[in-house]
Amino acid sequence: MSSLDTILQRHIDDGAALSAAVAVLQRGEIVYTGGFGLTSLEEGGVPVTPQTLFAYGSICKNICAVLIMRLVAEGRLHLDTPIVAYLPDLRFRDNEEYGRRITLRHLLSHTSGLPNAGKYWGPRDPDALRRSVYEQVAHFTFLAEPGVVHLYSNMVICVAGHVAEAVTGRYYDDLAQEYVFAPLQMARTTFDPVVAMTYPLALPHESGPDGKPQVRHKLPYNASGNPSSFALGSVADLANLAQMYLNQGRFGDQQFLTATAIADMQRLHASRYITSAAHPLAHANGGFGLSFNVGQYKGRRSARHGGMNPGYNCFFDLFPDDQAGFVLLTTYLPRQEGRLMEMAAALYDYALGIPGQGVVYLDKPTAVALDSGRLSRYGGVYLNVETADLVTVVVAADQLILERPGDSRPLVPIGGDEFYAEVSQTGRLSVAFLFNGADEVAQAMIAGEPYQPVTLDPFTPDLDLWQSYVGLYRDPSNMVPAEMVRVRLQDGVLYFAEGEEEAAARAISNRCFLSELGLFAFEDTTVAGVKILVWGKAARYYPLDEQAYQTHKIFR
Repeated sequence: MSSLDTILQRHIDDGAALSAAVAVLQRGEIVYTGGFGLTSLEEGGVPVTPQTLFAYGSICKNICAVLIMRLVAEGRLHLDTPIVAYLPDLRFRDNEEYGRRITLRHLLSHTSGLPNAGKYWGPRDPDALRRSVYEQVAHFTFLAEPGVVHLYSNMVICVAGHVAEAVTGRYYDDLAQEYVFAPLQMARTTFDPVVAMTYPLALPHESGPDGKPQVRHKLPYNASGNPSSFALGSVADLANLAQMYLNQGRFGDQQFLTATAIADMQRLHASRYITSAAHPLAHANGGFGLSFNVGQYKGRRSARHGGMNPGYNCFFDLFPDDQAGFVLLTTYLPRQEGRLMEMAAALYDYALGIPGQGVVYLDKPTAVALDSGRLSRYGGVYLNVETADLVTVVVAADQLILERPGDSRPLVPIGGDEFYAEVSQTGRLSVAFLFNGADEVAQAMIAGEPYQPVTLDPFTPDLDLWQSYVGLYRDPSNMVPAEMVRVRLQDGVLYFAEGEEEAAARAISNRCFLSELGLFAFEDTTVAGVKILVWGKAARYYPLDEQAYQTHKIFR
């Protein structure tokens, strides 16, 4: 057993992952591959190897970007041409002017201004991607002007994937096979679970009623999200993709991408403003390029992308200047994520030739004096529309205080419009304020995530209006009953449920509600009496009456 085998097995034994497949690259070559654990903890599980399939999750976004860059090299696409030139029928109903400015560069760097969206389960036909762009994305609410701020989004990558379809006249899955999987010898990578099941496949697990892990007998599958999330493949396949990047675009005897294209993908396009973060891995996610988180780790330039689907957590991490990196694919339990990050840190150090160093927390930035006359400009209420996290920044005794229900922390200024709040002995929360031309806060970046300034006006709950929201709502592209949203009213509180998850909501207006499942809002349509449920300013759900619901269940 090699020293790396010993290191990784120790982390597995400590609970970092249920199973794992690993590849390490140094000097541009694959120097190690290995597998740990079993494909299933139920009867029939077999040992994991480098050829075992896992769900890639958001590493798929990098695959989509590679496809786009190859079409750019052919002259069929241009990164800075507005996408409406390729999709002339696409209309952004919230803001046509912003919509006309969005480019592929905005989409691949997550700076389009559009919010996150996406579902683990959905339609399975090859035309699903096109339909989702026109039926869902066209209705999204812009959260920022294009090109201004990083707003991570699954669906904007799917828009980029459909642009590739539009200019070639071919379905996305076929394009990925021709332009990426085949030339990089990613022989087992597929979007089709029917193909994946013919190979050894690491199955996702979850905690059972007794607290022990059990198999999740349902794989994520949504053809409308393939560019962002739903490929299955092996660590050996992804190691080939990593090797291409580390060798300036060469793979075998072919120049797969130009060195210039790779440099463009791995340069900073948008900062996440996490200067004050204490954990070194946070700084590897300090900003975004084109489909890469870009930053640095222990002084080394890094380019990476993670991937998560239910029961899976995966890493694709490169150090371009060192021609080093690793790929780690795992099945895991979310409550063990801290241990999994320690395993990833061990691989960072091993790939860089500094094994055993471990996590070295970064010192606090130096606090600076802040002009008390400027403090009022930061005050206000800020909302993360995806997580439904609502925070208030108040001015008190010549300092700023970040408040959440039951929690209050002072903000320490570190220069410019950046601050941090201490949350533990080694944990720090980065906070930065971005301003528009009117010298008003356009975004607050908290722990690298965007928060919108909002005004909360006093209101009287209208329970009759709330009662009209009660019912069942469906995504127009998805008629699976278990994946619809149910709304009920009880004792003056609205409850939202998806599948088996239900959460009570806090009303911030008569149309907008915050819950552990996210932000929900109701809009009127031009059809009298019909309400549309908008989840997180993006995913849109339409009413489905109970009779249609029961009939649909019968005929499924």
